[in-house]
Amino acid sequence: MDIDRLYRIMGAMIKRVYGYYITRPLQRFNVDNRAEKAIDRQHVVPKAAPRHERTDQLFTEITQKNPRFKQELNEKREDLLKRLTSVKVISTDRAVSEEELKEMKEIKERVRSRLPVSHEGTDIPMHAYVEPASVPKGRISLIRALDFIGKHSKSPEQYDSGTIAKQHALNEEDVRNVLTYFKPFYKEGITDPVEDTESLLGVSKQKWSEITTFLKPKSRVIHEQINAQKETAADEPIADKAVNPRK
Repeated sequence: MDIDRLYRIMGAMIKRVYGYYITRPLQRFNVDNRAEKAIDRQHVVPKAAPRHERTDQLFTEITQKNPRFKQELNEKREDLLKRLTSVKVISTDRAVSEEELKEMKEIKERVRSRLPVSHEGTDIPMHAYVEPASVPKGRISLIRALDFIGKHSKSPEQYDSGTIAKQHALNEEDVRNVLTYFKPFYKEGITDPVEDTESLLGVSKQKWSEITTFLKPKSRVIHEQINAQKETAADEPIADKAVNPRK
């Protein structure tokens, strides 16, 4: 390997290490304070913001007409300052006419009508359905339809299709179709299918459970047998046992 090339590589590495561990920390030492001192040493004369082209043009015209304008502008007039001490401002409300008051009230009401008057929540209507204010003839709202369907289910003779059609001004055929195909919600009790087998098939509950034993899981069959043994043992009378004397 060439010795000169080796020296160049070593020199570059030493320079890089020296700059990373020595030169850079020294340059960054106390940077904030040194920057503030450098800024303080710069005596910059403050400049006013540039004027608009039209304003600058007017200022030039006034200066040409009155050469002492700049001097007067920068002078401190004591006589004007004394006048400021004697200035007294009194303000009073002017009388408002009735027409203006009326106009102000109309404006307030107009603005108030655009804003919400109350932020309270509205009540949830029955069946989550808002009853319309007016229903045209020959039609009926959902709540009223549910009402006459319920009345018909309770007493079909009193509230038949003809009576309901006359009360609500509806077509009797439409009412008849509604009563035929729509029923009110009702809850039906679910009975035990095992108990129904005795009346339907003439098989007792115990016999039916023995027949369907193979359909049940093995763990459930064992659990039922243990419970049956416990119930049988509980029903049997407890016999007095003689205590055998010690031999």
